[in-house]
Amino acid sequence: MTLLIPHNKQLGLLSEAESQCFQIARRHQRRQLVANLFNLKRLFWSPSFERLVWSGNVGRFIMQCLILLVYIPVNFLVELVRFLHNLVLFPARFILTFFNPSGLHAPGEKNLVGLYNAFFPFLELSVERTQRCLEDWVPVLYGADKAKRHRLAYYVEDERQKQQRAASQSGVMAASFRSYRAIARERLSKDLGHYTGARCD
Repeated sequence: MTLLIPHNKQLGLLSEAESQCFQIARRHQRRQLVANLFNLKRLFWSPSFERLVWSGNVGRFIMQCLILLVYIPVNFLVELVRFLHNLVLFPARFILTFFNPSGLHAPGEKNLVGLYNAFFPFLELSVERTQRCLEDWVPVLYGADKAKRHRLAYYVEDERQKQQRAASQSGVMAASFRSYRAIARERLSKDLGHYTGARCD
């Protein structure tokens, strides 16, 4: 069974499985929108603080504290404006997730990476939610048995450890390497192979 994309017939057809995967992605998009709206922690604590390394030098430590005293109120105002902006746009953004975007088309290659490349330009998901979305796709495209044996989380962790080992041996910062998540995604796609287009869940 194939489902025609209503906005542009020239863009081709989505198979039943591909259509289901896009609906799964849209559900994750809606959850992401709600999570972003109510992520009030950002008002008081910027994610960039997680990377802050306190200096052992007294003078530099005091300077860091002074900078934070200025930065925290500024960050609060910026995040408050962002929150109000998201609040105003939330209804429209949420409703749009129930419609197919005009540029949506079937993937050129019938595998996980091909589907990712076709769908994700229309999605705004966090790294964690992207991983969950892709893992939800696997049983639909390949069946429950393959989904149990091929978990994206395992590939991601394996690639992360590889990059950490390579960084420690070479002295090159791991951040300069290619995204281990992208490599893990490509490895998983290669191991799963091509899908038929029929739902396997």
